[in-house]
Amino acid sequence: MSEVYHFDLSPDSSHCGVYAIVNTVNGKCYIGSTMDMSQRWKDHRKLLKRGKHHSPHLQNAYNLYGHDAFEYVVIESVPGNSKALLLEREQFYIDTKYPEYNVSPAARSPAGVTRSLEFRSKMSKAKKAYVFTEEHRRNLSKANKGKGKGRHVSEEQIRKAAETRAKNRALLPQKITYELQYRKCGDLTCKSCREGQGHGPYWYAYWREGNRVKSKYIGKNKPV
Repeated sequence: MSEVYHFDLSPDSSHCGVYAIVNTVNGKCYIGSTMDMSQRWKDHRKLLKRGKHHSPHLQNAYNLYGHDAFEYVVIESVPGNSKALLLEREQFYIDTKYPEYNVSPAARSPAGVTRSLEFRSKMSKAKKAYVFTEEHRRNLSKANKGKGKGRHVSEEQIRKAAETRAKNRALLPQKITYELQYRKCGDLTCKSCREGQGHGPYWYAYWREGNRVKSKYIGKNKPV
């Protein structure tokens, strides 16, 4: 069962596992993994409060909605201290839940990185040693039920999504300039940032309030 903590609370356990930072307003999330759940959550809070989080998507959402809109959810506790298995489980949830606030689609490693034979061997051994309980299998099945192509979206979900988009548009002033931009994620191992323009392009809105120019992250789709 998932453990949920509000922004001002931290897990009282230092166990390792996979977690999500969930925006309770729109359901979007960030997924990560850690060897120390409690300390990692403290690090996220500190970076977000300082406006220096490595995920610009999560940082922009935090700036817009405020810290009360976010919850810290422990998705899965990973037994032992296997970093290889931890990354594998994080990648599983990134691949199945499609977290909107993650910058990279790979767990702590950008696409294109060549892994050594030793690393791949450790990943394989860790995977074979991991045994799923029947309860764990049932929980995974329930979590993934209805995901992917052909998933039915109710009229209520469509209406709420439209209301959320309208609300976000209403938060912006009328005279707006939209620009497509690339962004650096700050990860020194990220190949996209190191060898290219970065991640994107994404739409940003710019407007003037008095003598100051302000901006807001919009996303891949320009508002109509």
